[in-house]
Amino acid sequence: MTNLEISLVLKEISELMELKGENYYKFRAYRQGARQIEKLSEEITRLVQENRMRQVPRIGEGIAKTVEEVVRTGRSTLLEELRSEVPTGLRRILGIPGIGVKSSHKLFEELKISTVKELKKACEEGKIKDHPGFGEKFQQKVLEGISKLENAEKTTLLGIALPMSESIVKKILSFSEVTNAEITGSVRRRMEVVEDIDILVETTEPEKVKEHITELPAVYQVLDEKDHVLSVLNTVGIKVEFYFTTPKIFHYNLLISTGNEQHINRLMSVASKQGVKLERDGLYKNNKLIDIYSEQEVYDKINLPYIAPELREGRGEIEGAMEKNLPNVVKKSEIKGDLHIHTNWSDGASSLEDMIDIAKQYEYQYIAITDHSQSLKIASGLSKEQLEKQIEKINVLNEKNSGIRILSGVEVDILRDGTLDFHNHILEQLDFVIASIHQGFQDSGVIITKRICQAMENPYVKAIAHPTGRIIGKRKEFNLDFKKIFQKANETNTAIEINSSIDRLDLSERYLSSAKEYDVKFLINTDAHSVVALRDINYGLYVARRAWLTPEQIINTYDLNDFMTWLSD
Repeated sequence: MTNLEISLVLKEISELMELKGENYYKFRAYRQGARQIEKLSEEITRLVQENRMRQVPRIGEGIAKTVEEVVRTGRSTLLEELRSEVPTGLRRILGIPGIGVKSSHKLFEELKISTVKELKKACEEGKIKDHPGFGEKFQQKVLEGISKLENAEKTTLLGIALPMSESIVKKILSFSEVTNAEITGSVRRRMEVVEDIDILVETTEPEKVKEHITELPAVYQVLDEKDHVLSVLNTVGIKVEFYFTTPKIFHYNLLISTGNEQHINRLMSVASKQGVKLERDGLYKNNKLIDIYSEQEVYDKINLPYIAPELREGRGEIEGAMEKNLPNVVKKSEIKGDLHIHTNWSDGASSLEDMIDIAKQYEYQYIAITDHSQSLKIASGLSKEQLEKQIEKINVLNEKNSGIRILSGVEVDILRDGTLDFHNHILEQLDFVIASIHQGFQDSGVIITKRICQAMENPYVKAIAHPTGRIIGKRKEFNLDFKKIFQKANETNTAIEINSSIDRLDLSERYLSSAKEYDVKFLINTDAHSVVALRDINYGLYVARRAWLTPEQIINTYDLNDFMTWLSD
């Protein structure tokens, strides 16, 4: 399990303890433990395997045992007990963005509201705004939060679903009756959010494999079972569907189950024109199944080049393949650096030295250290004096580290009036400046667009970070005028970030395609706050691939010399 998954377990334990009215210090300890684990610079699974949990600050014996149980079994006895003691409806209310434990408790104790349905009805009848301590703004916030919850409950972030899927496949492959298993469906196409996890299993003994699966500690409930399908709910609350197939048609089923439906329908149409018939269970010629041993062979048989799963959305990829005009989408090996990295100088969990060491392991040619600027107090933004000391430190580290260039930088706040959080005489001392919005989220799209465009006019700003400001499922994106932003980015030679944080993925793919006509350049960055988060570069990469972006459009695919040339332009 990932650090984030385990952190979510501890967070839920803390909330349920508080809701039950348990000892303050006890539930606070679990809350602090959750934060500590989320920020850890090491994989929690490794700490457990090496019996080093007790070395983690703020992790006591009780929490350590809970974490060890979750890592080793996939579930928490304590969490299951708490869930059984707290009504399901109250637990759902806790999941509403903007509703904390205290508000949930007040709603339950004073208004006897114990379900989301009851809460929604009370809001619609005006009972919440009229109750002492709540008011009109709170009621509106609750209604907006319920809408977000209802949407969020249907989906899971790719950054949670993908590692979970990989862990499931690894477990399935350990069963002696299984000869192959692959992630399929929307997770394989790397959609930013998914409704469930789909796993294709190759076996000649599906009933035995089903039995093994249902006995796994991570399986909370069996939802449905048919001849070739098993649907379960895992302990994290995510639906997992297993599809069972035989070796002979495994790769056909992988292609079909990956989807999407429009892509498969177009493939079937192309196949029929080639004198073959693509069905759900195979490719036939003269009613005889054609033996194939990879997806590549299916495309070969209908005279098409292989189409990467991320592109299979029925958005012209078949036509592009037929015309030999599919883009050479960016690959992980082409990323030469990460230009949005935080350290423990501001709100990061890892040191400068640790970030550099991992970047070197990734064989990056360059990285930019971009801690927060002074106005962002909540994130321990650096003062002018602290930033100058960090520049000196980076200069020393550059002398010690061969093979990688460490750029001094800052994530500078764009203030409410469009000016920047540091004056130019500070910014000019830095190698790289990335600007972003962290305040004035309630401003209109017109105003925020103007603020971003004004920031791009500053000669020291080389990139705009997470431009829409969204947090998937929690905070709506700004209603920006992208025509103006892309035009200004082109005029000022400013790159727009594709932020790889799993709950941001900002800029999203739906805006990237329209940027092409403005010849905008992009950066794929992690916004990492720990060494573990540096690997999240993959999620930004998936966004870029789904948007058909090529290496030429992404600045941090440039080698060091070309990148420095662009930077000085």
